[in-house]
Amino acid sequence: MQDPVDALVEETILARMEKPEVLAQLAAAAGDDTAAEASREVADLERQLDELVDAVSAQPPRMTSALAGRIEAKLIPQLEEARRRAVQTSVLPEVVTLAGPGARGRWEENTMAERRRIVRALVEVTIHKSPRKLGSRGFDPDLIEIRWL
Repeated sequence: MQDPVDALVEETILARMEKPEVLAQLAAAAGDDTAAEASREVADLERQLDELVDAVSAQPPRMTSALAGRIEAKLIPQLEEARRRAVQTSVLPEVVTLAGPGARGRWEENTMAERRRIVRALVEVTIHKSPRKLGSRGFDPDLIEIRWL
């Protein structure tokens, strides 16, 4: 039953990691105020980029693609710098890179070893014994306990 357990753990992690405020929460939990502030800045810049995409893709567009390109050219270096500062914390760099909107796409870019490090850094998984008769098969997600570290 490893595949359904892995899928449940992965979905639980990704659902949380997609939230814009997750970097600030992780840095705050690590007790790093500078990284927490940088993490909040990352979330804000990602939100601005999302709004930029929405403005260009709206019908009719609320902004020209040329103007959006100029704004993006200014936001991307700021985002990269904020991410660099956010990484300077006790939170794993892989976790920082994963966090925020678009986490699912970034998850797919990680190697299996990186995914394992991320899972170990974020959660503890306990699989409880089934009260059903020995030999009965079937996946019961209620028997999986996922505790955030």
